[in-house]
Amino acid sequence: MLDLLLVGLGVMLALAFAGGLVYLYVQDVTQEKHAVLRNFPLVGHLRYFFETLGEYFRQYFFSRRPRRDALRPGDSQLGLPHGQE
Repeated sequence: MLDLLLVGLGVMLALAFAGGLVYLYVQDVTQEKHAVLRNFPLVGHLRYFFETLGEYFRQYFFSRRPRRDALRPGDSQLGLPHGQE
């Protein structure tokens, strides 16, 4: 009896999730404000999600300072100062 109840609960949750996705899809396709959401429903939300997190990603992945181990114009590819190759 408990197994049947758990299966029923799982089915209800899956249907609620699918219903939410259908609602979001219809809302995206019918809106006229954002072309990204209209042309790429559901996936377009990821763009806006990552756009809001952009400043956090930039601070870790894109440094404003040059790296210390980056080659300077006078350095060779081996990392030795110019003239000591």
